[in-house]
Amino acid sequence: MTRGTITLEALLAPPIAGKKAAAVYSELKRRIMVGRLTHESPITEQSLAQDFSCSQGTIREVLLCLEREELVDRRGYQGTFVTKLSEQEALTFLRLRLALECTAIRQSIPNITPDKMARLRAIASFYANSRTLEDVLVPSEIDRIFHQELFSLSGMPALLPTLKRTLLQLHRFTLTKHHGHVIWSDQSWDPHRPILDALEQGDGDAAEHHLSRHIMSFFTQFASDVLLDEFGSTDATELLRKLA
Repeated sequence: MTRGTITLEALLAPPIAGKKAAAVYSELKRRIMVGRLTHESPITEQSLAQDFSCSQGTIREVLLCLEREELVDRRGYQGTFVTKLSEQEALTFLRLRLALECTAIRQSIPNITPDKMARLRAIASFYANSRTLEDVLVPSEIDRIFHQELFSLSGMPALLPTLKRTLLQLHRFTLTKHHGHVIWSDQSWDPHRPILDALEQGDGDAAEHHLSRHIMSFFTQFASDVLLDEFGSTDATELLRKLA
């Protein structure tokens, strides 16, 4: 599989039909992910329909999609609210992510083919290139897609929805702490490359090592205050031991 068989537009396509609905979904999700919409203010279908110049039916469809992703909670006549995520919940999600991905990566090695590796490297390349954009959400979306694709090779499909939810909530927690401010555009290397190199060489120990540190690096970069408050450290080796 060559890079020409995969496009960034296809990777980032919203999971909702209709051009207008897709645009509204993308914008509302962006506002939630970077903290412009929070659990403190109710969201009404009528106000959103006015803001986006569309029908309430379109807004309802979008909110249902966001509810399935557990980004909003619809409460009947009270309105719709962005779901709240505490620091302790985020740390629990971090532990869960490490357990899921570090278990899965070793099981992925026998299932790696040249085509699958080419697809993973193409997604990693999109991620590396996207960090030059003044948009923190696009690299976040691509990073989650990369990890979902990698996990799908492990032969544990029943756990994939759990990983998707975990990744989305962790990224939301970390991104909202900076309200969309781009803090990773100066990175000149691709953190996914060592993971893929180790997979290609069939080295499970190295793959798990690079993966676990990539996961910790992302959380530390965006939410170091949470780790300092909870563990008094941002050292990856120490934190991985404490989170195990």
